[in-house]
Amino acid sequence: MHPASLLFLIMKNKDKILSSLEDIEERIFVLQERSYNPELTTSEIKEITKRKKKLHRNKQKLLKKLEECRTRTKKSEQ
Repeated sequence: MHPASLLFLIMKNKDKILSSLEDIEERIFVLQERSYNPELTTSEIKEITKRKKKLHRNKQKLLKKLEECRTRTKKSEQ
């Protein structure tokens, strides 16, 4: 594959990852705000906590992919 097209694909993937990270951070924020509601039941709090943990795991996976993209970008530029 031509280095320029490989770099384009890496950058496109990087943009998608950054967009997904922003979405996840927004969703975590919304759940955090909801968790402060004093009228929530125990099961609702557990569900919110569970969803936040899953979002944090997904965020960590995306951060790893982002680091891989940066590494590939550096390699393809050399």
